Amino acid sequence: MLAKYTSLFDWEFESIVTNEEYLEKSAELTRSALEECVKHVHSIAKGEEEGLYVLTSALITSGLAMLLYGKSHPASGAEHHLSHYWEMEFLKKGKRQLLHGAKVGVVYGNESFLS
Repeated sequence: MLAKYTSLFDWEFESIVTNEEYLEKSAELTRSALEECVKHVHSIAKGEEEGLYVLTSALITSGLAMLLYGKSHPASGAEHHLSHYWEMEFLKKGKRQLLHGAKVGVVYGNESFLS
């Protein structure tokens, strides 16, 4: 969910630079879901029922935002392109795949797993 910071920025920037449609309702759905996760980050990290509920609801809301817009822009930006690149690189090198969220989240964390 933290990668939504990047996807929302990428989408808004793209709309300014290329006149790509920007649907504020979709952006707001994603933004509010992201903010709920940030507010409950400790509960999510501990795997508490409330945190898992917030995270699951946020992921569903993010999916609905994409459905409303008709494209993945509200929830998928440059961090996802990097993730898919690493997936292909790992396959070529015969390396064990990592969880999607770990690859997308590298934007916000430690890149050591890539070496």
